[in-house]
Amino acid sequence: MRTAVAGFEAARAAVAGAEAELDRLMIRAPFAGLLESDTAEFDALMLSGSLCGTIIHLDPIKLVGFVPETRVNWVKLGAMAQARLAAVGAVVSGRVTFLSRSADPETRTFSTEIEVPNCYLAIREGQTVETLIASDRAKV
Repeated sequence: MRTAVAGFEAARAAVAGAEAELDRLMIRAPFAGLLESDTAEFDALMLSGSLCGTIIHLDPIKLVGFVPETRVNWVKLGAMAQARLAAVGAVVSGRVTFLSRSADPETRTFSTEIEVPNCYLAIREGQTVETLIASDRAKV
């Protein structure tokens, strides 16, 4: 009886190990997005951690810019902001979600991020925008 139970437990462990290996065959991103590039070849051996593709998440999209040090104290997290897309002139609105605490040593500017909705994916990664950030003193 003990031999049968031990055999059953060994078989159960083997099945669990096989299922774990099958799960490793599926490549999953930690977020929903768009496949921008596919570098993996079908039937190719992939090493753990190697690049197999690039997935981008565009909704919401982060607009990254820089604020001069003379105006950085005017910008607050959560402030309303607008951005005009250089390519089409369309204007989108969002909020400041990040403001760097340290300046770029060469430009003396502070990095900022503005998050805007992009449900129709009209804004592409890398597009140029001109931003206006609302402040108590003036627009930066």
